[in-house]
Amino acid sequence: MPLPSILTIPKADTGMQEWLFAHARDHEEIINAIQAQTGIKLTVYNLDQADKDMALWMERHSQAHNDMNSVVCVAGSDLDIVDWAHPNQIEAWLYGNYQEHLGVRTALRI
Repeated sequence: MPLPSILTIPKADTGMQEWLFAHARDHEEIINAIQAQTGIKLTVYNLDQADKDMALWMERHSQAHNDMNSVVCVAGSDLDIVDWAHPNQIEAWLYGNYQEHLGVRTALRI
C-alpha cells in the first residue's frame, strides 16, 4: 500500500520521482477498488511523471481527485494550487492530498 509514501515531502529530484511513482500507484489502487466495488471505470491519468512547470500534472491530478471523490462522496479540498518553490505550501498540499486519499480509501474500506 503506497499511502504512507505520499505523505513524504520530496527533497530532491529523485525524491520527487519516487513520490510521483508511489502517488500514481495509490491512485491506481483506488481506481481498481472503485471498479471492483461499483463497476465504474475511472480514467487512469498519467500521474507518474511531472511536467516541467507542473501545471499539466496539477490539472490531471485535480481531475483524478474529482473523479474518485465524486464516486465515493468524499469532499475534496483545493489541490489545484501549490507553489512548489515554498516548502510550507508543499507540506500543506501533501497533507491535504494525503487526507483525500485516506478518506477515499476509508470509504472503500481498502
